[in-house]
Amino acid sequence: MFTVLQVTQEKPRGFAKILWKLHPPEPEFVKVAVKSGAPFFILRVRIVGKAPPWEDILYTVGRCASRILTDADIPLPDNRNVRLFSPKHLPLIAAMRTMTEVLSLSDIPPNRCVIGVYDPLGSLCGRTERLLQCASDVRVCTQKTAEYDEESRRVFRLCGAGLTVGETTELFRGCNILLCDDADIFSVSCVTFACRGTAFENRFLCKAMDIPEPYRSQTPENIDPELFASALYELCGVRTLERCRYSRMQHGAETWTLSETAARLCVPRIGAANA
Repeated sequence: MFTVLQVTQEKPRGFAKILWKLHPPEPEFVKVAVKSGAPFFILRVRIVGKAPPWEDILYTVGRCASRILTDADIPLPDNRNVRLFSPKHLPLIAAMRTMTEVLSLSDIPPNRCVIGVYDPLGSLCGRTERLLQCASDVRVCTQKTAEYDEESRRVFRLCGAGLTVGETTELFRGCNILLCDDADIFSVSCVTFACRGTAFENRFLCKAMDIPEPYRSQTPENIDPELFASALYELCGVRTLERCRYSRMQHGAETWTLSETAARLCVPRIGAANA
């Protein structure tokens, strides 16, 4: 579960301002049911001035204080108990689905692709057969080596090929395609598919996550739909959202559809890229 914090700035005047000081409005705390998942909460707070009443907010949201979604312009308190939700799994899962769709739409055969995957948290465990359908070799750098060793055995039984698993990015030497969450933590010459980072040269940044109904319509006002979908998946257990993918790719200053990306995609020769 998590809490969406919605803060409304009010500007009462005259007698209304006096009444506000004497009897400030109570926050509105609402539980919202979610299809195929646990509920989430919306806390609506009306304020005068800049700072929300964080003591009251913390009392109301309880354990959800470490799992808050709110407008990026809301100033946060200097309190380590208050933390904004940051996605850990769904963006990378959606990026993998997007990358494999682009590769399947392209005319690049699997034997020309060696894919490196930076997945420290093991987000893609249980799903990597999609990668093996697009590449001759898949190499995973992760902190979850035990989980990925089991994943390698699983996909070997399924596809007849396993994964190369390790804890260092040295694995990526010789890869000509890289999948990661943040492209800016790597300086590589191979084609990179990422959820975020600086878009230039051979980098493709995933944009516009396709979110199915009813979840897209349920996204609260002023909340990023991708952030909301990630919270539903990671904190409310809405597993159907793991089928999400992105609909557009940013390459430099341009944004392309997946089919346009596939038509323009050019990967270096295996071993030629500096990963």
